[in-house]
Amino acid sequence: MIQPLFIESGAERLFCIHREPVAHVPVRGSVLMLPAFAEEMNRTRSFVSRISFRLSEAGFHVLQPDLSGTGDSTGEFRNAEWSRWIEELRLASAWLHDKAGPVHLVALRAGALFLSDLLDAEPDRFARICLVEPFVTGADSVREFLQLRVARSIFEGTKESIAMLTEALAGGASMEVGGYDLSSGLYASLNDATIEDLGARLQHALVLGCGRSPETRRNAAMRALAESWCAEGADATYAFVATEPFWSQELPSLPTDAIACVVDFIAGAQA
Repeated sequence: MIQPLFIESGAERLFCIHREPVAHVPVRGSVLMLPAFAEEMNRTRSFVSRISFRLSEAGFHVLQPDLSGTGDSTGEFRNAEWSRWIEELRLASAWLHDKAGPVHLVALRAGALFLSDLLDAEPDRFARICLVEPFVTGADSVREFLQLRVARSIFEGTKESIAMLTEALAGGASMEVGGYDLSSGLYASLNDATIEDLGARLQHALVLGCGRSPETRRNAAMRALAESWCAEGADATYAFVATEPFWSQELPSLPTDAIACVVDFIAGAQA
């Protein structure tokens, strides 16, 4: 059953979609979905919803939050703060923990960059963690996001560059990127985020690369990341699933193999 709800957080209201386990299926825990950034969040909604549905069939409570300033939550994107988003995700995980433990995480793209702060805040709360096509550093995420504005500037004849934009943001400017008003504060927090040092804090993790080919610099970085986590004592695995870049398509097709891989990992079919 799907239940829309708000989690109250001070003056803010965090909108979430809660999927309850299918009736007559034993409850096995809960899953918090960590959303992608900006327009990628919207373009991956069908992907996230399908994973949530499949996990509810497997006996999990699943929560899909709209962080403040996005979706149906209160606030404006231009006023969004990284620390506020972390607090909202912490509250969402606590809500799920009260429903059923253990709590697992599925992080999509830049959503993986929340992990370090979440694990700092709740080091013993999370069990399995699946990272789908994650950014290893926030700087990589910012660079790809700002490329939208660079491409538009070339079309309009103003010819901005990544270096120009990052210098302006670092100097305190805010700017519109792909229809989103990016503040200098949110830029700084996102730019500084990383998942490189998570190894010693992880239990079971799956790093899932998606795309047209595994032979890319991004997939090499994800594979190396999983290997470095294992060297630090984590049970981490890297896998690749061939998909179209569904996170950047206006009308994406559902990557069924990637969905199955996520669900199987969280449900425990994979080590």
